[in-house]
Amino acid sequence: MVVTSEQARETLPVSIRRELDRLGWSAYKLSKESGVSQMTLSNILSGKHEPKAALLRTIADTLGVGIDCLLPTSRKNRKNLNAVA
Repeated sequence: MVVTSEQARETLPVSIRRELDRLGWSAYKLSKESGVSQMTLSNILSGKHEPKAALLRTIADTLGVGIDCLLPTSRKNRKNLNAVA
C-alpha cells in the first residue's frame, strides 16, 4: 500500500494520540522526551505539518513503536485506527 501525504496527515495524529494514551503521556511529555518542539508537535497533531522521515523516526522511537505503527501501512494499523475513530 502506498501512503499519500493526505493519508499521513489524517492518520498520523490519531496514531500518535493512541500511543500517548497507551503510555499515559501528554503531548508536552512527548515533546520533552523526544526533543521535538511543542510547536512542531502541535502542528503534527493538528494535521498542519507532515514530518520528514527522521522526525517521524524520533517520535516513533520515543513512543517505543515502529514507524509502521504510526502510518496506515498495514491492515492491523488500519483496523486499530478505525477502532479509535
